[in-house]
Amino acid sequence: MSGNPVLDFMGRALKDIYMNRVSDMVFPIAEREKVEHDHAAIADAIVNGEADEAESLMRDHMVEYVKYAEQRHPGILDQVIDWR
Repeated sequence: MSGNPVLDFMGRALKDIYMNRVSDMVFPIAEREKVEHDHAAIADAIVNGEADEAESLMRDHMVEYVKYAEQRHPGILDQVIDWR
């Protein structure tokens, strides 16, 4: 959504990592409504050109996800990604 090809490249790389390593680490169904709300708010901020708001919302969202991953999948964030 950013229109930035470098950011798009990084996003695609992160998506590949997600799909291959952590796709089974999705939030439980009871928490998915909040995740969808977070994603919509981030997208709205991007579309509206509110860069600071988008960054803040995304940072908060990722901090929550890291806490979730650390609690439910100990050690996953310590794994090394082989880019080959």
